[in-house]
Amino acid sequence: MRPLPQLLAFTIKLALALTLLFACPLTGQAEPLPAPNPAPLKILALGDSITKGVRSGVGEAETFSAKLTAMNRGWTVVNRGIGGEMARQGRARLVREFDAVRPDLVLLMYGTNDSYVDAGKTEPRVSRVDFERHLTDLVVSIRRFGAEPVLMTEPRYAAVSPKNGRGEHCNILLSEYVAITRTVAATQGCTLIDHFAGWEAAEAAGRDLNDWTTDGYHPNPAGHAELAVRIAKTLAERVASRSSLPFAAWERSASDLHTVSITGVNSEAVTVLAQPGALYFVYREGKPPAELKLPRLARVVARAWWWPLSDQAPRVPAVTLKEHEVATPFLPPVDRLLKFTQSPTDWTIHTAPAADAGPCVVVLDLATDLNGPNATTLPLPSELERPIQADLDGEIVLDARLGRPTGEKLQFEPLPHKLTVGYWVNPADFVEWSFQVAQAGDYELHLLQGCGTGQGGSDVAIDVASQSLPYTVVETGHFQNFRWHPVGVVKGLSVGPQTLKIRCVHKAKAAVMDVRQVRLVPKATAPAATSSTPDAAPRAAADRFVPPLTLEPPAPGKRSLLRAPGYEQTEAYHTLTLPTNWVAGQRYPVYVEWTGNGHYLDPNGERTTGRVEDGRLAHGLAGNDGVLVIALPYLNAAGTANVDTWWGTAPEHRPDSTIAYATAALDDALARFGGDPKRVVLMGFSRGAIAVNALGLATDEFARRWRAMLAFSHYDGVRPWPVAASDRASASLRLARLDNRPQLVLSESPSQLAETEAYLKAAAPKAQHLYFMTLQHPAHSDSWALRPSPARTRIFKNLEP
Repeated sequence: MRPLPQLLAFTIKLALALTLLFACPLTGQAEPLPAPNPAPLKILALGDSITKGVRSGVGEAETFSAKLTAMNRGWTVVNRGIGGEMARQGRARLVREFDAVRPDLVLLMYGTNDSYVDAGKTEPRVSRVDFERHLTDLVVSIRRFGAEPVLMTEPRYAAVSPKNGRGEHCNILLSEYVAITRTVAATQGCTLIDHFAGWEAAEAAGRDLNDWTTDGYHPNPAGHAELAVRIAKTLAERVASRSSLPFAAWERSASDLHTVSITGVNSEAVTVLAQPGALYFVYREGKPPAELKLPRLARVVARAWWWPLSDQAPRVPAVTLKEHEVATPFLPPVDRLLKFTQSPTDWTIHTAPAADAGPCVVVLDLATDLNGPNATTLPLPSELERPIQADLDGEIVLDARLGRPTGEKLQFEPLPHKLTVGYWVNPADFVEWSFQVAQAGDYELHLLQGCGTGQGGSDVAIDVASQSLPYTVVETGHFQNFRWHPVGVVKGLSVGPQTLKIRCVHKAKAAVMDVRQVRLVPKATAPAATSSTPDAAPRAAADRFVPPLTLEPPAPGKRSLLRAPGYEQTEAYHTLTLPTNWVAGQRYPVYVEWTGNGHYLDPNGERTTGRVEDGRLAHGLAGNDGVLVIALPYLNAAGTANVDTWWGTAPEHRPDSTIAYATAALDDALARFGGDPKRVVLMGFSRGAIAVNALGLATDEFARRWRAMLAFSHYDGVRPWPVAASDRASASLRLARLDNRPQLVLSESPSQLAETEAYLKAAAPKAQHLYFMTLQHPAHSDSWALRPSPARTRIFKNLEP
């Protein structure tokens, strides 16, 4: 098995053209080749009757959504406004609308109905606190779905307009809800389009707002035209920003892209663009410096790389792809990768390899999954000054990226195989976090730390609210082998801002330790990592991650995209992750994963793509050290491409090609990278849970590969599926091959688990090693494995040899 050939371009459908930003001739360079125009931005408009627009006197073509689309300026708007709707109702239907439209950007306009007081009432329909919560939930959810949220304030009522239920002008309360909308936009770092302010200014200049409305507050055609002009300014910025890059956004959304200013970087020679997934340093003329220095940011870095502006050639897949067959994802070629280093205060991208390339873009990819669900669009250092908020359960999670190291050497190490506060060689150095306590009381303190062999024994103090908890550093075998350890209880934390400081009391060896995360868990609830509660913590922040994908050869801590031997000229691929403590010549247990079906969006916002690179179960259970992780694909019948739904090709969906690829990939990993053939565990989620038996036990020879098996959510034989031999009789024949191997059956649904258990008692009454567990995880997804919980700890121990 060899790394994929270096890809020299990008997927056709996402290729972005050079436009005005690069329209000037490139000195000493050939003119860029023409590229396909970027697809129009797809915009979803959510809101109430003002968004819906259509009413007496306003036709569909006269609404602001239709007027925006008619501008033909690089966007289309899908209007999903509903009369009378409030923000919480918009959130309730968000998943359905998002799944139908798949937008790049979502316009949100609520507040008129939320703030209204009905006849006979004295209070608004929705409290101010709840309105802020509903808006925030919408913004966070849209970002989690992969689109950009844009908040809009509602337009102002005319001076002469209907009074509310308590006889006052509606602008009195609406202005308070407009202020909340502005606050949410500021705290969540999303764009605000302020219609209320625009109409207020127009009124102050003499405009009678009844000229823009049908009844004092619903816009008429002229009012919708005014709204459309204001919205178009923001949309034009988005189109210009994404069109300024000469290449595709490698299957990430091209929305939420902004021009930004970074101290010490911006100049006439470089334009800086940002989105949650990357920073782009665009050198239109000349060449970048040998070193590009940035202030330290509160972000996790996936990689740095570069691309010439003149290269527009799209990548052509090795085979013609059909429905449900997927192309290999774009990754920067190895020879385009740039070295990245950090110091306590600065980051450096070593751009010398790009210095002689002429006009180019330098890219700093940011690992969005590791930067928190509320990560702002602009990754500015000022984020370090904002207090960390408690999560929905009151738990306070202090990540390394949000710590403030102080001293000579101590620093945040942002690359994913590190993701820690490290270089703690000077005992005078310390690290602090600022956080906000929302719930007064006692808190259990847990520390996620790593320490190399022979380096343990240092004494540190953790200071919180005038209390000091002592802790002796535990040796974990490697500084990047992170383990949770209880420290003690912080007594009587009061509501409000607090600071936590870790300082060294006595350094035992060369370095103190590495710190990845600190958790403060309300004493009233059991600590996430050590509780006796069997359930997964459904809303806990992640403490584990799936490493960024790379075309580099397998190496400690890296997740490489590979093709199995014999499949080099196809689109078939899998991923292999070596543990951070991998050493050639040693043997390691192996977790093999098949992921779920694609095109699924859970009501809680968890998306399943069906792509091999997006599985999380095995990485979450393995952690990042001690275990090889192989994510296997499902192949089409010809064995030439991965498929994102079921396996094989419709209508038969036979497993032969998938099993053949799995055999080749597994054999190679065992032979070349120290996988122990006696400690191979097969696991899967949803479609993958069915595949554990349907594929893993398909033949006697293939079944003998597994030491143990884990099926999460669904099970082969419980019900028929649209694949070959999914009937109970065939499933029972496969089940007989389980023999005495242990198998753990998990589900997020107690009724589903009970159904599976009843089936197995009837189909395999003599089975000795079947284990069942319900996870109180609210979504049909494998993301729970990335979060600390007693269930995850217990599962990992059961999987240990």
